[in-house]
Amino acid sequence: MREIFHDLRSRNGGNWIPRRHIFDMGFPYLGPVSDIGWISALDNLGIGILHLNRVKSRSVSQGEVLGVENQLKDAGLVRFPKGMHIQEHVAKIMLGVFGKDVKNKLTTAIFIWLIGEDEFVARNPPAWARSFQFVQEVVGDLNERATIMDGYIEVIGASGNVYRIKPKRHTPNYAVFRELDEKLEFICIDPVGAHNVVFGDILVTLVLSLYDDTNSARHINTLGRHVFGTPERMRRRNVNIEHLWRRAIGNPPYQDNGQLTDTMQRFIRRFQTNLMDWTQEEEGV
Repeated sequence: MREIFHDLRSRNGGNWIPRRHIFDMGFPYLGPVSDIGWISALDNLGIGILHLNRVKSRSVSQGEVLGVENQLKDAGLVRFPKGMHIQEHVAKIMLGVFGKDVKNKLTTAIFIWLIGEDEFVARNPPAWARSFQFVQEVVGDLNERATIMDGYIEVIGASGNVYRIKPKRHTPNYAVFRELDEKLEFICIDPVGAHNVVFGDILVTLVLSLYDDTNSARHINTLGRHVFGTPERMRRRNVNIEHLWRRAIGNPPYQDNGQLTDTMQRFIRRFQTNLMDWTQEEEGV
């Protein structure tokens, strides 16, 4: 059934959320976003208006339609139909007017729209089982430098850094931290192609990347500063004007009232557009 909706989305772009918008929302969604999309989805499931118009059914009230709409939106449905006829048809299905089998078919479809293949509840059990077995094997092969702890995986990198991979409720369902002075510092790492593999394989990639962090950091910018230190261009600059002038010409001349002399003030104004050149100097250097 999931393949049906993937195909509908690819063939009816305006009636389904574009893939780029799915990532903007932060969660996968495979359902229709127009009445035409709804009609196509129901027809492909064999439970459209034309499929069921010969089935005797009772009418539904506007209150019942509104109740179904609110329930589906609370569950995460992005768009309920706008047309009255399609609204009533969907409400009848969800209220069981056409029977349990028809209701179960639409309920399953809505579940597929809301839950992506990478979610645990929608997982492929054999594939997930193999991937997590692989995680255990890899961690075991790394001996004392990788350990499955209570609530996280600990990895000691080649640099000596200690990292933690912890579970997270929302996508991407993991978070990477570095242990630093009894604190945890978050590191943003998003493996390439993570959306297309089972979760255990993502964990293996993270474990091996952190284990060999001196090499991985050459390709993962966010890891680089933890291994090689903060780049020169990213360090905090001291742009205090007195510090800059002391670095340039020694202590700036003040008058008795504590103000800079007129000559020095003109000098500063004259060259203030070049002050950013001095920000390359490190504080206290």
